Amino acid sequence: MKLFLTAGFLFFVSLTTYGYRGLVSNQVSLENKASLEQEVLYLPSGKGLGFLSFGYKNMLSDLLWFQTINYFGKHFKTDRNYTWLAHMCGLVTDLNPRAEHVFDFCGTMLAWEANAPQKANALLDKAISTNPQRWRYYYLRGFNSLYFLKDDTAAKRDFLLGSKQKDAPPFLLRLAVKKIDTADPFSTQEFLIETLKETTDPTQRQVLIEKLKELHREVKQ
Repeated sequence: MKLFLTAGFLFFVSLTTYGYRGLVSNQVSLENKASLEQEVLYLPSGKGLGFLSFGYKNMLSDLLWFQTINYFGKHFKTDRNYTWLAHMCGLVTDLNPRAEHVFDFCGTMLAWEANAPQKANALLDKAISTNPQRWRYYYLRGFNSLYFLKDDTAAKRDFLLGSKQKDAPPFLLRLAVKKIDTADPFSTQEFLIETLKETTDPTQRQVLIEKLKELHREVKQ
């Protein structure tokens, strides 16, 4: 039985990786869209995907995460069009809602690079519902609300909630009580530097460093 399930899972992986890729490619061609989506791994909803994983959710999650990172990296180096990023991040975290590195990456890059802060915060909502004790989720969601969505109330609430979690750094409480001017590049710079300290993915680091350089240029002007 176990051998059967393993074989079934491997068949499913092959099917989704190659079959769906071909399906998307044909659809793109028919609709006369750019070829930028031809490499996207198109999969069913998270619930359907979990059922089809034959119990190997973490393994499939790792496979999809590898595809997601490749997708992001390719588009970062070319057209910087991330149409499918939120969908792919959602699939990975549906399969493994404890994947902190995925939530950190997607919750940051969807806002800063893909210009989709609302989708970033929707993903962080899911992260917090799964693990409400992790201060970093509140920090990321709060800054997205503050900087991109201009929602000071939501941001302050998140900073305060985050400051109450175990191992939360002291600066979170300071953010919760002080007035932050998002037009001030130094406030944004502080966030980027703190995020860089926790970032290990090379592409994500490159994105954040680019944003820091842009802020430095603004300050000089």
